[in-house]
Amino acid sequence: MPTREELRSIVNYGSYDPAINERYFSNTMSSFYWSSTSVASHSSFAWGVSFGKRPDSHISKSGDYFVRAVRGGQCGSFDNLDNLVIRADGTVKDQTTGLIWQQETTDRMSWKDALLYCQNLSLGGFCDWRLPNIKELSSIANLNRRNSAIDINAFTDTMSSFYWSSTSVASNSSYARGVGFHDGDGYNYDKSKDYFVRAVRGGQCGSFDNLDIGSFKDLIIIDKLYGISGSNIYTTKDYENLENFIHLKQFDSNINAMNFNIFGLLAVGNNGQIIRIKIKDNTIDTIPVNTNKHLFDIATDGFFSIIVGKQGIIIIHIHMTENTSMLPSNTTSDIVNIQYDVESSHYYAVSSTGELLSFSYGTNWSVQKIADIPLTGIHKHENVFVITGMSGNLLVSSDGSNFKTIQIPNKYDDFLAIDYRADVKIDILIYIKML
Repeated sequence: MPTREELRSIVNYGSYDPAINERYFSNTMSSFYWSSTSVASHSSFAWGVSFGKRPDSHISKSGDYFVRAVRGGQCGSFDNLDNLVIRADGTVKDQTTGLIWQQETTDRMSWKDALLYCQNLSLGGFCDWRLPNIKELSSIANLNRRNSAIDINAFTDTMSSFYWSSTSVASNSSYARGVGFHDGDGYNYDKSKDYFVRAVRGGQCGSFDNLDIGSFKDLIIIDKLYGISGSNIYTTKDYENLENFIHLKQFDSNINAMNFNIFGLLAVGNNGQIIRIKIKDNTIDTIPVNTNKHLFDIATDGFFSIIVGKQGIIIIHIHMTENTSMLPSNTTSDIVNIQYDVESSHYYAVSSTGELLSFSYGTNWSVQKIADIPLTGIHKHENVFVITGMSGNLLVSSDGSNFKTIQIPNKYDDFLAIDYRADVKIDILIYIKML
């Protein structure tokens, strides 16, 4: 049975009911799941995760609740608090996650002021500090202690009170998550209230929203390399040295995808975020849109961009303007991936319920059911469609209608994306193995 921190590692704080990635855990209940971690002050209670609106919780061990087993584990394990190194520059380094923490506690401040404080902090010779996300902040909680539930030798002035994280509450964006260090539990509070802050920077193998190249959700190179990780956007001109990444900005919610156009970069994320980045000076602004639904992907023909998201939402954006409008999609399923095909001047997209969608200007979206599994990615080259899906399924067609399903030998391999490299004449498949 997983520890609380192991169980928390699969929580998706950008969603709720259930607060988990349903592509991989499709049968998860919006209810409490046991962990093996007992509550320090009440041994008859155990910690767990409620995959509803408020994930952190502890309940009497006599109750009947759900279970999800785990096995394995390697670099970056969770419940190891003997890894904190106190440094002479006012910081503490976690050698497991690679995160470097501000040692002292700041004065109370609002959530918005906490974001600005961390972004403007200069400490230990570094100026790339940020407000930690909820998983990072929870990683320094010691559930074997109470008042204060933290390593008091490393963080001597920690208050037995609430500390802000950068993670907004998915069901109510006026609230943010944080940790109460009287017991190590997670709590949600109004962003206008004043609470304590501890800044963080860096991260490596085993961290949460760190700068290991594999942790970026999307990467794109124009003049510079841009990457998105969690709710953060980074950039660098040095593609080989990840320590030279510059943190551009942290947003309220996770960013899911980006693409480039004649303006620069356009990124989309949860709660209806559409973000523009000017390549010349890295100026960032947001484009207003009449939705708070999660936006999953974006494709562009150079002048127009089509954005897709939750419950069949499709948005068209005209570059160099703030003009956006909704398009009818003829589906209520989550549209998870989209591609613009130059040869046919069509947009192609796939949904979480096995649908293939296509669209060209002046026509309506067409929708055809091609599989009974969630689809995750699409690529069209010349006349060949290759679509990725859950449980190791690939769907291949030479005409966009008669698809042949190919399944890789290990059914636990889930393809996440697909790309084509013209220089090597092969399809490159990027996938994750569910251990």
